[in-house]
Amino acid sequence: MQVLVSRARALLGSEVIVSTSTGYRLALAENQVDASAVLLSASAASRESRTGDHVAALAHAEAGLALWDEQPAVESAHDPLTALRAERALTYHSLVRVRALTLSRLGRHAAALPDLTALVAQSPRDEELLLELLRCEHATIGAAAALTRYEKYRRSLRDELGTDPGPALVATYEQLLHGRPPTVRYGVLYDSNPLLGRDDDIAAVTALLRTARVTSIVGPGGLGKNQTRARRQQARRAPRGVFRPARRAHRRCRGRGRVRSGDH
Repeated sequence: MQVLVSRARALLGSEVIVSTSTGYRLALAENQVDASAVLLSASAASRESRTGDHVAALAHAEAGLALWDEQPAVESAHDPLTALRAERALTYHSLVRVRALTLSRLGRHAAALPDLTALVAQSPRDEELLLELLRCEHATIGAAAALTRYEKYRRSLRDELGTDPGPALVATYEQLLHGRPPTVRYGVLYDSNPLLGRDDDIAAVTALLRTARVTSIVGPGGLGKNQTRARRQQARRAPRGVFRPARRAHRRCRGRGRVRSGDH
């Protein structure tokens, strides 16, 4: 132990490890140790979120997550370090939750959508998370996705618990039902299931969008459904303002003659 302490002091400085009557102690403040600093960040993020300061809450959440860049594994505690990591798993989860909620409340719906989707899958009865997920889906995918998710949740509550969603969720549903169209991807229809076997095609079109001024997707008759769904998938992944559905008719572009019908 003395050899290890001596080496640590040589690397970090003699004042970092101090001797006490019972052994050695790290002479560091709580905010200088990641395992303690992450607790401070989680507490501050939750506090600012409750007071409505979403910018500050997001800053604290991201600072805490920067200390623990991946979810700690929950394992049987065989040593102090493993036990410490297992204890911080809940802290990590709370930081991800605050970050997702604040991103949504700040209008950054596309950034919040992946975490909110995963969190709702883990906690399907958490209506605060579900409320923000509905808003994000409405803004990024479209009203159909958000309303379908709400209806599925409402039916599960009725069938399993004999109750209805809470008033805040119902109010949000009414707003989405009569609200504005999505701001991120307007005009792109919602697909209820994933598209299979077209990853290479979508990747090829994505590469073309980065280098070509205009990219057209065309194909022979009989491939309508598959081709249309591939275009929708591409529309969701393309940067905002890059992908614009074109009418299914010949168009005349200035100085460029005719362009075949398709999505550009």
